[in-house]
Amino acid sequence: EEEAAQAAVLTIVPVFCAMGLLGILVCHVLKKKGYHCVPSKEPQAGGTGPSSIYQLEDANEDTIGVLVRLITEKKENAAALEELLREHHSRQPGPP
Repeated sequence: EEEAAQAAVLTIVPVFCAMGLLGILVCHVLKKKGYHCVPSKEPQAGGTGPSSIYQLEDANEDTIGVLVRLITEKKENAAALEELLREHHSRQPGPP
């Protein structure tokens, strides 16, 4: 039973890796032809829902940028973030 599980893992993992690499290759080829690859479908106009506040306005915006933007949109969150940063900087050792 343990050998069967190990054989299944050794079969499935390379298949997933190969599919991921194939996806990257296809995306690279499409980018050369002028297409833009995204991991999901484009949001539809007027689409509202519980996850709409988390959708990226800029497709190239990174995750940290999104988190910082969401945190700093509210004054209370921005003040708490500034306080955490001050506390973090006060704990850092000074230059030697």
